[in-house]
Amino acid sequence: TKMFDELDVEMPSHIAGLLLGAVVSDTLLFKSPTCTPVDTKIAKKLAEIAGVDIQEFAMEMFKAGTSLEGLTKEEVIKSDFKSFPIGDEKMAIGQVFTLDVDRIFDELDTYIEKLEEINNKEGYKFIIIAITDILKNGSYLIFTENAKSVLESIYKLDDIKQGYYVDGLVSRKKQILPAILSELN
Repeated sequence: TKMFDELDVEMPSHIAGLLLGAVVSDTLLFKSPTCTPVDTKIAKKLAEIAGVDIQEFAMEMFKAGTSLEGLTKEEVIKSDFKSFPIGDEKMAIGQVFTLDVDRIFDELDTYIEKLEEINNKEGYKFIIIAITDILKNGSYLIFTENAKSVLESIYKLDDIKQGYYVDGLVSRKKQILPAILSELN
């Protein structure tokens, strides 16, 4: 968007729509801690050029982009899955953005079994998956058994349960990873 402005080139509406989709996705409709005032300003401009309402556009985009239809449990788990070194070991943190959290909770035990299987097969110290509910602006945590004590310590709980909800938890990079690394240190 800045390049179009700097070069004084008129932006076609379909390009504005694509760029708006990128901003809305990256900022979770301006709810992510990674969102800046520039993101908000540019999104308004792009929505005007594209001729769309930001809220309606975002809901349609999230609905289409977060569908779990036709995916295996492993594909859901690994849709946004990253490995991080911790000393001589490694951990994995995944994030699933969805508007259909109930679909995962209907088969929660199967998802947890799949997490344990991936953990054992790929040699992680532990795996944590944040099931991020875009509308509620928070995440439900599912995890391997060996992640339990780390999460209990982070959230000051005696017995964390699978599916524990953390309000406002939406960023792996700015919220989940730093909390885990701080706890492990």
